[in-house]
Amino acid sequence: MAVPVSHPGVPIVDPLDPTFYKMKTEVAAFMKDQTGINDDEELKTHILTVQAEAYAIYPYPCIRRMSFLTFKLAGYPAYETVLKIGKERPNAVFLDLGCCFGNDARKAVADGYPIQNVLLSDLQPRFHDLGHKLFKTDQNSYPIHFLQGDIFNPDFLSPESGGISTQIGQPPSLDTLTSLIPLQHHISVIHISSVFHLFDESQQCKLARLLGVLLSPLPGSIILGSQIGVPDQEDENWTKAGGNFLKLPSDFVNSPASWEAMWVGGDGIFKPEEVVLDTRVNLVFLVGEENSPQDRQNGSNTACLMTWSITRT
Repeated sequence: MAVPVSHPGVPIVDPLDPTFYKMKTEVAAFMKDQTGINDDEELKTHILTVQAEAYAIYPYPCIRRMSFLTFKLAGYPAYETVLKIGKERPNAVFLDLGCCFGNDARKAVADGYPIQNVLLSDLQPRFHDLGHKLFKTDQNSYPIHFLQGDIFNPDFLSPESGGISTQIGQPPSLDTLTSLIPLQHHISVIHISSVFHLFDESQQCKLARLLGVLLSPLPGSIILGSQIGVPDQEDENWTKAGGNFLKLPSDFVNSPASWEAMWVGGDGIFKPEEVVLDTRVNLVFLVGEENSPQDRQNGSNTACLMTWSITRT
């Protein structure tokens, strides 16, 4: 979703397109349950209103394409592991970085992750406010923690203030945080989706190192997410799908091989014996489930999505 850091921005602003409004049955049921709006047209009007307000704040392509109407985190292979950590590990902090409306975290809470251990973070605090508007809550009725900040700001999080740790301790109270620095080595689950592909290679490496500093050394602690990627073996259709639809500010996207090299072994963040990395690249369709042969051929309605997880051993 929205990236938690200042950057040059999305160069081309396309107008909103209501044809992107599509939800699978289970998502529609979740939205109706969470908002209390059961009428289909009323729900659509409500969602489109919030979308327009968010797009006016910053025109991220994922807002235009209504990525918040999908279960990203809940669709990942490691999702059940995330829920298990929340239910079984005391004080297991869950960080949703670049949270936008916080919809992925809300789904996890609905599925049993303790809300008192969940922390949302984004560069734009108004996205968090709009998350409450989208789900028709406020901070009193839905007391989820939120922390505004730029992850590349050393006052918010700095790799120099702590390396990769093997020490285990209790995390601080989420109520008192003004930065992520006190949470170094304390976060059990880090979710970050649609963020890495916004940056060049050096920035992606820096971001990965910052996340590594946050991860708890406890076995099973996990970082997971997704972004635009490419397969290790290039294919014309995949290349079109990976590059066209987002009009990315960065020209660099990872393949599974380059992603592994950034995280594990050599100059990577972790030693090979410290983590297990799972990376998958799939061709996904952006609007609905049916696409014309022309869409499939020119990549106009597809993307190469790289889904991944890094788990402490």
